Amino acid sequence: MTVRRSLVEKLCAAPQKWMVRLRQRGLGDACGWVWYQFQWRYREWRLGANTSEFAHGIVVETEGEQLGYEPIDYRCFDQIMDYLQPITRADGFLDYGCGMGRAVILAGMQPYGTVMGIEFSQSLARVGNEMLRRLRSQGRFRAEQVEIIEQDATQFEVPADINHIFLFNSFTGTVLWQTLEQIKRSLEKFPRTLKLIYLQPLEDENPMTQVPWLRLEADLPTGYWTHIRSLVYTAEIPASESQP
Repeated sequence: MTVRRSLVEKLCAAPQKWMVRLRQRGLGDACGWVWYQFQWRYREWRLGANTSEFAHGIVVETEGEQLGYEPIDYRCFDQIMDYLQPITRADGFLDYGCGMGRAVILAGMQPYGTVMGIEFSQSLARVGNEMLRRLRSQGRFRAEQVEIIEQDATQFEVPADINHIFLFNSFTGTVLWQTLEQIKRSLEKFPRTLKLIYLQPLEDENPMTQVPWLRLEADLPTGYWTHIRSLVYTAEIPASESQP
């Protein structure tokens, strides 16, 4: 599938999507969907970033356990940042499967000590870091350190200063479980309070319910993204499993 064809197909499908919403959910919801389309484009323009699905001629589709690229909605992410307040230099933010870095950019505008994204795709990581460099030169970041690391999530050792982890349905299966194991190892090595924010489609089975050391803390609003859930978990590693 080429980028041009994908973009054209998406634009052509927009009127049909609006009509479906109008029939199924009424005028209010249909108009809300139009406003949603406007607001994220406005936020991109105001930010001076281009992180949409078809930006820069890049399309990353689902391949095995690695899911395709889709950036988080701005309003949905705003709800997450509001929930995590207050954020200080003692906090660190990590986004798994960060793509071109929309969540990394927005987290970087908070007063974190460290903000990092992990991305397996070389092309997405390259574009993301180029945007980070430009925004950094413009003085847009409040965080002390903001970066995207090109690496396999299953091999990444989570630093001790990371206590907010964002996981937006980037991968499934073995990749997800091995990544969760890396998070658990970090908690065992460096005991601390850690919050994991997990987003996935509503129709999918939630794998986090099978993780005994995660406790559901909150179910956050998702704005116009009515097709997903946004859940906050607190990591609780039993003392017997932690290193002395």
